[in-house]
Amino acid sequence: MTKTKAAPTSRSRAEIAALVQQRVNEREAWLVDGEPQGKKSLLKEANQFVGDVAPKLALFRPPSQAFLDEHFPVQYFDYEKWEQLRHPPLEKIQVTWMSHASVLFQIQGCSVLADPVFSQRCAPTQWNGPKRYRSPPCTIAELCHHLLIDVVIISHNHYDHLDFASVRDIHKFSPATTFVVPLGLKLWFHKKISKHALVQELDWNEHYDYNYNPAGSSAIGATRQSLRITSVPMRHWSSRLGVDRDKTLWCGYSMATHSDDDDDQKAPTAVPTQKALFPGDTAWFDSMQELVGEAYGPFDVAAIPIGAYEPRGFMKHNHINVEEAVKMMDACRAVNAVPIHWGTFPLTIEPVLEPRERLESLMKDRVAPGSFGSWLIGETKQFSAGRGAV
Repeated sequence: MTKTKAAPTSRSRAEIAALVQQRVNEREAWLVDGEPQGKKSLLKEANQFVGDVAPKLALFRPPSQAFLDEHFPVQYFDYEKWEQLRHPPLEKIQVTWMSHASVLFQIQGCSVLADPVFSQRCAPTQWNGPKRYRSPPCTIAELCHHLLIDVVIISHNHYDHLDFASVRDIHKFSPATTFVVPLGLKLWFHKKISKHALVQELDWNEHYDYNYNPAGSSAIGATRQSLRITSVPMRHWSSRLGVDRDKTLWCGYSMATHSDDDDDQKAPTAVPTQKALFPGDTAWFDSMQELVGEAYGPFDVAAIPIGAYEPRGFMKHNHINVEEAVKMMDACRAVNAVPIHWGTFPLTIEPVLEPRERLESLMKDRVAPGSFGSWLIGETKQFSAGRGAV
C-alpha cells in the first residue's frame, strides 16, 4: 500500500512545472513489455499522425443511426432511472456509463462524475472536429436538476475528457460541486470557468478527502463519511493547444470510502470499504500492477478504456487495446470492470462495435471471477464490495 499525502493548499507555477516534468521523466523511464519506452520524438509522432492516421480518419464513417439504434441503443433516462440515481444503495457502488469516458460513480451516497463530455464534438470548437454518433443519456441541465453532483474528477485536458461546455454548465447549475484535477489544471478552471469554482489539484499519489453525510443526512449524530480521492499514475500525456504538450499532468483516480466508524472493527452495522478506479486514458506499462494495483487495490470496480486503439503502431503509445484492457483489469486487481472510451466519437479507425466484440470474445472463456462485459450508454449496474455485479 502506497502512503499518500494530502495535497497542499497551493503551489507556485514554477513548483507545478517542476513536478509535471518530474512525472514526464518517470513516464519515459517506465518499461513497456520489458523494454524502456524512452523519449518520443514529437516531430516523428506528428508526421506519423499526418501521414498514416489522419487520412484514414478522414475516410472513417460510423454505421447508420438505424443500425446503431438496433445494435447499440442508448438507454435514455426516464422517471424510473432518475429515481434509481437519486436513491443509490449505500451498501453497493452504483455505476452509470454516460458515453465515451464519462462515468457516474455513486459510492455510499457520494456522486462522482468522471470526465464529463456532453457536447456534440470533442474539439476546440463545435463546428469542426470529431462529432459524436451516440448521444449521452441526458443533458447536463437534466443531470444537475435531478441529482446533486458532489465531485467531478478530470483525468487530463484532452478534448474528449475535458469539455469546456460541460464543466461550465456543471458549475453553473451546481456551484457547490468540487472539481478534482491533475496538476496545472486549476488555473485553467479559474480562468475559463470561474474564479469561484471549487477546484482541488493533485499530483500523483496525493489525495483529497471529500467529506459529506451519506444520503444527504443532516441528523445530529449522523456518521460523517469521507471519500478519499487519490491521483494515481497512468501512461499518457496532456495537450490542449498543440504547443502545450505535457505542461499539465494526467492521471487516474482511486476512490475509497472512509467513515468515522472505520476504526471500530466490531461495529455490527459497518459497511465494508468500497473502492473504485477511474484511469482516464492510459497506454500499457509494466509497473501498472505495482504502482496502481498493489498500491491502491483491490478495487470492487474499475472503468477501463477499450477503444481508440487503431492503427496500433501509433496508438499503442497512447491507449491500451482490448487485450491490454483485460490485462489491466488483473494488474489493477479489479474484481469487476466497466468498458469505456468507445462507441461515441470517431477518434480512431477500428470499426465502431469491434471493441465490444473483441471483449466479449476474450471474456467468454475466462475462468476468473468478476465481470467485464457489454454495456450500453445510459446503463446502470451495482457492485458489492469484493463481489460481482448485481
